[in-house]
Amino acid sequence: MDRINQFSKEIGGTTSIDDALDLLRGAVMEMGFSSATYLYAPRPKLNDGSIKLPRVMQISPKSVSLNHLYKTRHFYRCDPIFQACMETSMPIIWSCLYQPRSGMLKWGKSGFVSEFRNMLIRMRTPHGIAVPIHLPHDGIALVGMVSDAPVDEFRRIAPASRDAAMLLAHHFHDHVASLLKTHLGPKNEDRLTGRELECLTWAAKGKTSQETADILGLAEITVRFHLSNASRKLSTVNRVQTVAKAISKGLIGDLY
Repeated sequence: MDRINQFSKEIGGTTSIDDALDLLRGAVMEMGFSSATYLYAPRPKLNDGSIKLPRVMQISPKSVSLNHLYKTRHFYRCDPIFQACMETSMPIIWSCLYQPRSGMLKWGKSGFVSEFRNMLIRMRTPHGIAVPIHLPHDGIALVGMVSDAPVDEFRRIAPASRDAAMLLAHHFHDHVASLLKTHLGPKNEDRLTGRELECLTWAAKGKTSQETADILGLAEITVRFHLSNASRKLSTVNRVQTVAKAISKGLIGDLY
């Protein structure tokens, strides 16, 4: 508890996200973990219920970062750790190599989930504790503490570390969330309306403005208006670029 109190005081004095991440790195390594990840998703789902690409920060560089794989392989859509954290407020102990008794996580059997699981093993991040932090308006943040320890060692440290991990994660998030708002501000795409996202989704499926209007029960000029607004907010110059940028940022869910 003394270490948690010290961490709370130290992080309260940081003025940059990098400094806060450095403090978190030191704290998790003292607890026996090798690295940590922070996911921030003030809007975790799109209007169609599919999961939106969260903002990811890793405090120790990997040969291939989780953020890169989330964007290019869309692993955020199948990550069972992230999805499980949406359904609980308690820390989750997870492992790719054995099934923990406490905070049990079911990995599923789909090929996409298996690929994600194998990727974690290749990155030497086979175990961890994930602490969910629920935000207003159904948002979520997640502090993941990752271990590359042998299975027996992780089995020993994980249950004893769960309560401390939860306190550490909440102190970290409470401060970093304010830094995110101050330094990054709201992203333009976070302000896309439901209608703008609907029109973009149908455009991505190859529908014309008139076909989209028929589907949504709108006038064609209204659809064009929504697409134009989306283009302005995403800083694009035409419909193709707007759709491509929306897909790359995870604003549009599965198209088929």
